[in-house]
Amino acid sequence: MDIKDFELVEFYITLGEEGINITIQGNVFSVSTTKKGLEDEIISKIELEAKKRHPRICFKFYQRVGIHNYEYQAL
Repeated sequence: MDIKDFELVEFYITLGEEGINITIQGNVFSVSTTKKGLEDEIISKIELEAKKRHPRICFKFYQRVGIHNYEYQAL
């Protein structure tokens, strides 16, 4: 599975009592959380970081969602 092939990538993260469902396909990112206000915070953070020359995203994130040989491209 590789996100570069536009395949659907889904994963679920549990942080304490919070559950986060994340879906990525092509250039579409979707997030669903138990606490709805958290969705906006996550999306805002990703949008903010994506605009930076050097985004602060965990280096393991790309491999975990199927992005191999990651190169940053400005939006």
